Amino acid sequence: MRVPSYNEMVAELKKTNIAKTLSEKEVNEILSNLKFIPYKKGETIFKQGHSINETTILMRGLTKTSVENRSHDRSTIISLQVPVSIVGVSTLFDETYPATAEALNDSIIAFIEKDTIRKILSTNPKFAAAMVELTSKCLNKFIRQIADLGQKQIKARMASILLIISELIGKDYIDIQISRNELAEYAGISTGSAIRLLSELEKEGFIFLDKKNIEIKNKTGLELISQVDD
Repeated sequence: MRVPSYNEMVAELKKTNIAKTLSEKEVNEILSNLKFIPYKKGETIFKQGHSINETTILMRGLTKTSVENRSHDRSTIISLQVPVSIVGVSTLFDETYPATAEALNDSIIAFIEKDTIRKILSTNPKFAAAMVELTSKCLNKFIRQIADLGQKQIKARMASILLIISELIGKDYIDIQISRNELAEYAGISTGSAIRLLSELEKEGFIFLDKKNIEIKNKTGLELISQVDD
């Protein structure tokens, strides 16, 4: 991955809808507290339970956000993020991270001091409204997804997850090298079940397994499978 310059990253941030609600003075305040940090695939961006000091924005790559169980021996993926997006929207308001974020491939993360964002939130109604709207949309999407997956058979869950990822990256060829274990975490099933279900879906002609990549061959059929409830 080519590492963009600082100016290129700043230009991309300024193009976002939320940034357009900021005054020139507010933009300069953010820029004075802004840093870009590259992460390799598998590296942790922030850890569940740790204190939050900065707002985290994905500029390049792909990240996953997951919640660990109490024994820390299993995680559940709650969302994937593509650029340009806030990783863990609630980090704007919480004091500790409610989840762990990890780079799924080589990524670039922008960090902005949380106090800077909070100051602007208290003085700029348009910016505050935009952030509330973003938070609401993310929360509603998460609630719908959890409720939807919880009511489905495990095969339907796997079909749903493949469709969710396909929509997220904007194509039917899932080449983000998401592991079978990560697919299992996202679907809320065991890794063994995920491997078996993917094999079944391939034999039935719905997908094609190309090493670590997955191609959706019959999207309509996969959508029908995803609608099967318990």
